[in-house]
Amino acid sequence: MKVTYAKFLRTLALTALGALVSLIPFTAKARVVETVDIEETVESMEIRVNFAFPIQYIGHVPGSNGDNIRIQFRINSQNLLNNQDIKVLSSRSDLTWDHSKAFPLQEMFWDGGDISSPLLTLLFNRHVDFEVEGSNDLRSVLIRVQYTNAITGKEEEGNNKYSGLLREAMAAFRGNDYQTAIRLLTSIEESSSGDVHKQALEYLGLTRQRNRQLAHAKAEYEKFLKLYPDGPDAQRVQQRLSALTTADQKAQPRLRQARTGDEAEDKKWETSVYGSLSQFYFRDETNPSGSDKRVNVSNLHTDANINIRARSQESEIRFQFVGSHQANFIEGRENRKRLSRLFIDYQDHTLGAGIRIGRQSKSQGGVLGRFDGVDVGYEITPDIKLNAVYGFPVQSSRQTNVNSDRKFYGASLDFGNISEKWDFTTYFIEQKNVNLLDRRAVGGEARYFKDGKSLFAMVDYDLHFKELNLVMINSNWILSEKTTLYANFDYRKSPLLTSTNAIQGQGVENLSDLFTLYTDDEIFLIAAERTASIKTATFGLNKAISDKYRVSVDLTATDLTGTVSSAGVIGFPGTGTEYYTSVQLLGTNLLMDKDSHIFGIRYNDRDRDRNYTFYLNSRFRVGEKFRINPRLRVDYRSGKITDTRRLIIRPTVKMEYRIAKWFYFEFEGGFEWRDETFSDINQTSTGNYIYTGYRSIF
Repeated sequence: MKVTYAKFLRTLALTALGALVSLIPFTAKARVVETVDIEETVESMEIRVNFAFPIQYIGHVPGSNGDNIRIQFRINSQNLLNNQDIKVLSSRSDLTWDHSKAFPLQEMFWDGGDISSPLLTLLFNRHVDFEVEGSNDLRSVLIRVQYTNAITGKEEEGNNKYSGLLREAMAAFRGNDYQTAIRLLTSIEESSSGDVHKQALEYLGLTRQRNRQLAHAKAEYEKFLKLYPDGPDAQRVQQRLSALTTADQKAQPRLRQARTGDEAEDKKWETSVYGSLSQFYFRDETNPSGSDKRVNVSNLHTDANINIRARSQESEIRFQFVGSHQANFIEGRENRKRLSRLFIDYQDHTLGAGIRIGRQSKSQGGVLGRFDGVDVGYEITPDIKLNAVYGFPVQSSRQTNVNSDRKFYGASLDFGNISEKWDFTTYFIEQKNVNLLDRRAVGGEARYFKDGKSLFAMVDYDLHFKELNLVMINSNWILSEKTTLYANFDYRKSPLLTSTNAIQGQGVENLSDLFTLYTDDEIFLIAAERTASIKTATFGLNKAISDKYRVSVDLTATDLTGTVSSAGVIGFPGTGTEYYTSVQLLGTNLLMDKDSHIFGIRYNDRDRDRNYTFYLNSRFRVGEKFRINPRLRVDYRSGKITDTRRLIIRPTVKMEYRIAKWFYFEFEGGFEWRDETFSDINQTSTGNYIYTGYRSIF
């Protein structure tokens, strides 16, 4: 390996400059989260996190209030994930949202950790009340946050009378009884103090604004800013005051018929630009006993995430680009580029129509992953939507161009609000590879939610191969506020059945390379013979023991069938039924304020071996700027057929320092000790890694 300090600095500078000046050549690694949408009122906000593929919400801590939330998920069919999926799901990634409004949300990130129990973490700059709800189609999670009435401790005791009146005024405001709300809020504002007075004054301005008393509203906002000039509340009030002032400046002459206030608000466009930029250096090395030290990885990652959003009450335009570049410092290894998302999206709320063009991901309507193309939708009625899609599948995130050899088209119908608890989707999709039929399938989805019970079912049937490609059933039953049961069943082809599967083991990259060797029917037969089937069933329980602790227990059984030998390729035997048992305890505020901990044990019983895993993942906040995240993982494998043993111990620590509101420095380091015995031969080795850099969020 030939790496010089000068080369490192030069690469660092050039890579950063490239990310900032020319985003188009950069490409992106896959992300767990597709988008984050936030809607706000003065008293609350709704945060909807949309996933790139189905992920099941399990539970969260603390229970209903605090200044942070850790949301626990479960990845179904983990054994179907490839190495890239596992890497993405287990790593940390920052989530971006529109920062143009003064939300109390300070930070939000996907904290993968152990693949069996990834977390979504939200940090707030104040104490809030919240509710968390998973979607029945496993594609999003909704966090409802109440923050203007978070009055606790001495403030609550000293303003008990007025805090009760404030809640009464809030109820009147939500019921559009503005006169009652104004009367109560005026009384509270004249007599109270502290947070109660602050909230009452803000509410009074907003209520007068909603009641079209604009001059009075401006006076209340100006008074608020004079008394409370700093903090996120002041930013929010200043935005409302600026909007009122701008509306006055843009008022139409009296000779022209003026729009009503509501119409003007509908036509007004709000534009925001937000995202993140980060650079991290990663180095990994091992030191086998009796051998020289070996450097496995030495590279620099640069990631850029750009979002541009313009919206009004009538329509919305969104552009998204997530890009990264990997510069390798090991001789002989090339720099890497990847592309995950680069699209523009337009939604017309009046027409109920929308279109998205570019590289995107979709897990509905028969589309099962990333593609380059166009996706359109039109609402025939409020409960019926017609969708059409045309595009080119993206097999690898390293693919930076459009592969026109493979293309697909499809249509689907969404039926919503059936008996106020059912939604359905039906679809047809066809795909070709160089004019040879690759896939022709029909399928559908069913979603049910009622009284804490939810069900998501999906089926995909290939009309050409006459085979079930996929059957998935996921169910949740909320027994109480603290207890949830879940059961999942998954049957699918592995990989999903397409004619392109025929290239496996043939030493070629393109299906067209087989056209001179086999007939079309022979290619179809080989593809079916290269495709296995896997069945997975999971039963689990998630229970809040207290406001600090939540426990999750699940049992999973899987069975992978084998494949036959044909066309010069040797098949592989099936695995038989394998069992996985997992117990996990999630705790918060245990050793110090605002800390969180995950303790987990997992056991895997297979035909050839038994596997045991123990993991500990803790996070501590020291002050407002520093966080430390120590982790420990221990894996032990014992063979049943042969005398093999393997013990791996991995302690790691991650530290994060917030230099500014938008700028973070991170360092992560880890050590691995490995002891393996095979055929009476024992070998030990050690390894270590560092991962350090910065990230900025804007």
